[in-house]
Amino acid sequence: MPGRISTRALSGVTSHEPIESYFARWQRLNDWLVQHQTIWKPAPFIEPLPAWALRYPELACAVAALTDAECDELDDNPEALARLASHYVPQLALRGQLVNLPELSPEPAGIMAATLPEVRAKDMPGRKREQAGAFVASLAPFQQSIVDWCCGKGYLSRTLAARSQQSVEGYEWNPALVAGGWWQPTCPAF
Repeated sequence: MPGRISTRALSGVTSHEPIESYFARWQRLNDWLVQHQTIWKPAPFIEPLPAWALRYPELACAVAALTDAECDELDDNPEALARLASHYVPQLALRGQLVNLPELSPEPAGIMAATLPEVRAKDMPGRKREQAGAFVASLAPFQQSIVDWCCGKGYLSRTLAARSQQSVEGYEWNPALVAGGWWQPTCPAF
């Protein structure tokens, strides 16, 4: 179906919101951040009296009354901070609605299955190998040929090729990266 993102998890195929809604959601978040930048943008302890303290004096008093322990707790819990601040700036209550996105990650077993074993991941750093596996797991099932544009050393292309019955082509303009990623299997089983 055009304009939809589909991922396959262990439980089956899941369709997600149309692509346009992600853009609209990002745009609402961006507009909200711009509207409230006087609150989040000032660098702490650089501006002795930030503009938000003058615009929202009740919020400034509430923040000044917080203990160090309460500040540490709120620093670790942005949702609780937004709830507290929304008593003084009601639009801040929208934070959770704007930043909470649906989980699009596949199950850990799917990620492990899509991650190349180390023996097939020559010169592929461990974290890159895991990232490529997670990305490939979130894209499955593959129904079209795949092009990996600006593929660098081909880490993602190799991972895609191992999981897809479709053709995978990687293109890279930098010959040094292509040479650095050249991989020739030493065993016919690969």
